[in-house]
Amino acid sequence: MFYVILIVVLLAFVSVSNYIASRNMERENDAIVNNSIPISDTANNLLTNLINQETGIRGFELTGNEQFLDPYTTGKKQMELDLETIRKYEGKFPTLQLIIDTQAVPAIVNLQKYYDSQLDLVRAGKVEEAKNRIQTGKTMMDRYRTIHSSIEKSIDQITTSAHDASLQAGKTSRLITLVGGIIALITGGMSIFIFKRATDAEEGLRKAKRRIVTWRRAWKRKTRKLWRSRKSSK
Repeated sequence: MFYVILIVVLLAFVSVSNYIASRNMERENDAIVNNSIPISDTANNLLTNLINQETGIRGFELTGNEQFLDPYTTGKKQMELDLETIRKYEGKFPTLQLIIDTQAVPAIVNLQKYYDSQLDLVRAGKVEEAKNRIQTGKTMMDRYRTIHSSIEKSIDQITTSAHDASLQAGKTSRLITLVGGIIALITGGMSIFIFKRATDAEEGLRKAKRRIVTWRRAWKRKTRKLWRSRKSSK
């Protein structure tokens, strides 16, 4: 009975442990879907927004046509939305937050100030001065691309950590199942062995009891026969 209870408890333990491990794996997969992917998309959007602003300003510098400022206007508005979005996630990841707050945001602010100043110069008729400052804008943009690479590396580390944790949870689940199965087999084998020994012992007791009963009957018959023999001789 003890081994039966042990097997039941063991199976319950394996089931609960597997459930916990599967939940951990599910949570890490959700972290990839709900955190890493949105952060990566938003970080890419920040770079795209700056490129759109740069494209609009360049077109306006070359033509003086306000219609070329549409990418600039759209990129500037979208930049504000994407910065709000990425701030929702960065608190969960200190390394990413440090890069965003101390490097990315200041670089974005400086670039937008540069774009605004270029816009003011062209509108003021100082087109040549604006063109002479184009290289400054390129340098600032190259600096942001370097920062963007750092952001991507940080996001890759976040994704890798979540992926590794998911794999570890899967390995833990399989290990628990394997160990639990082995222990269950051993316990089951011991139960069968002990049950067989108990059955054999019980059968031996029954046989011994039958032999004792048979011996007693034979002894009684022999005693009665001897008693009759003595009685007859008298």
